Amino acid sequence: MKHIFAIVVLYIIVSSCQKEEPKSAAKDLLTFSFKQANNAIDTDAEGVIIGKEIKISLPSSVALNNLKATFTSSPLATVTVNGKNQISGTTANDFTNPVTYKVKAEDGSMSEYTVTVSKVPSAEKQLTGFFVNFKTFSGAPTISKAKASGNNYTIFMPPHINPKSVKVIFTTSLKTSVSLNNKPLVSNDSIDLSAPITLTVIAEDKSTQNYTITPKSVDQEVDNLVNAFVKKYDITGLTFAISNQEKLMYAKGYGYADKANNTPVTPYSLFRIASVSKPITAIAVMKLIEDGKLSLDDKVFGDNGILGNKYGGKPYRNGYENITVKHLLEHTAGVATNDGNDPMFSAFNLTQDQIIENAVKNRNLYATPGTKYYYSNLGYCMLGRIIEKVSGMTYEQYLQKAIFEPTGTDNIQLTGNTIANRKENEVVYYSQTNSPYAYNVARMDSHGGLIASSIDLLKLISHVDGFNTKPDILKPETIATMTKYNAANGYALGWSVNQANYWWHTGLLIGTSSELVRSPSGFSWAIIANYGELNSNDQYVTDLDNLGWNIISAIKDWPEYDLF
Repeated sequence: MKHIFAIVVLYIIVSSCQKEEPKSAAKDLLTFSFKQANNAIDTDAEGVIIGKEIKISLPSSVALNNLKATFTSSPLATVTVNGKNQISGTTANDFTNPVTYKVKAEDGSMSEYTVTVSKVPSAEKQLTGFFVNFKTFSGAPTISKAKASGNNYTIFMPPHINPKSVKVIFTTSLKTSVSLNNKPLVSNDSIDLSAPITLTVIAEDKSTQNYTITPKSVDQEVDNLVNAFVKKYDITGLTFAISNQEKLMYAKGYGYADKANNTPVTPYSLFRIASVSKPITAIAVMKLIEDGKLSLDDKVFGDNGILGNKYGGKPYRNGYENITVKHLLEHTAGVATNDGNDPMFSAFNLTQDQIIENAVKNRNLYATPGTKYYYSNLGYCMLGRIIEKVSGMTYEQYLQKAIFEPTGTDNIQLTGNTIANRKENEVVYYSQTNSPYAYNVARMDSHGGLIASSIDLLKLISHVDGFNTKPDILKPETIATMTKYNAANGYALGWSVNQANYWWHTGLLIGTSSELVRSPSGFSWAIIANYGELNSNDQYVTDLDNLGWNIISAIKDWPEYDLF
């Protein structure tokens, strides 16, 4: 018992001799920074601690009202701002004005650090985008976007705007200004871009960077080839347009629409398109078939025919009652062919009905319908009458309602027969042999009587070409039927088509020549001239066809805008 008492006494004595450890008085901020990971800044920013002052710099573009500081402090110390505990990398504060950080030591003593954030003028001086603002041929606003390669930009200039006064749009780094020839420049200013220019981008810190803007066009390549063709055949006026992936890349007029009055051809000029009217007629027929008003296998003449016994009457010459809509479209009906006896190029005082009546009554077929190809203007005249019978409208009225208005091509219309009754914007026609106004071209309506601009033709084909950038007005299966390759004669339904799936049609009349082409690669083009001879040699037609191909081969880089 004595031993236990002694041990207790000894423990009390030892315990009373021990002193309590003092609490820490450390109350320092050891590091201070803004980390990119926690803030909307491009790089980490480290603060400099001098005594109780912390200095830190950020780019001028950084907003200071919601920054999260990353810091370290003395062990066991706590940090507050305005009485709010601070968690490193998490708590946000407004550093628009100096911020006081209070560091409280374990022993309750306190120190204060004033954090001052200053903004450094930015040295950023990037030109981030350059555009030309203009209107398309239809008047819709659009842009041409420049392509950048380092500090050099190239920009396509549309063919129909004045390069000496173009409205430009550009984007740059924040806090910059731009000058051209030592004069301030702002977006939407108009400048001369007929030659390369140098833009100077001035940073907030007054440092500068120069950028070269080089205008580019396909005018020279196209002009060289078109002008050579025009000169070779002494063509008065011509229009050319080309599209790629259903976007209009280029359209331009050459020479004179009216030589006597020095009126130039423009992209809006209307020309007789001659037999390029035939694919338009075919589109109209296929539209009626889609609408359930027709069938390719419908008979044309006789009791069961679309036109009944209106023309000729019974008994029909052998074979006429077997002619179908399809035979007419593909030129295998066997009716009058395109030669010196073509009734569409004679007896200009007769109406279409009278021409068809005479043919059905008095002309034998060249072959049994469906067996041989004979290119026939008369056959397409008959198709025009079928369109009228089935639709209850005139040929032109139906085209306007069903084809032209839905595709925005309602400038396409029938031509007149004289200079006096030509339509608004229609050119004058020229020939070295005969008068272009000696023919009843208006009577040729569905096989060769339409007028159009090159832009109209490309816009129309963009809505029937089977590509999907712009909506087609015919179903895919209808387009496939219309343009199915026919190995026997190379002619589908209203189109010449080859095995590689190129579609095209040419047109030739006294005073006009034309071609419309659709390629499977996405290029389409239209060429129309107010020059043409019915007896033109094959070389002229070949050169007309080659013109588009030569232009495509000559140009390696095309713009991306859409001039429609």
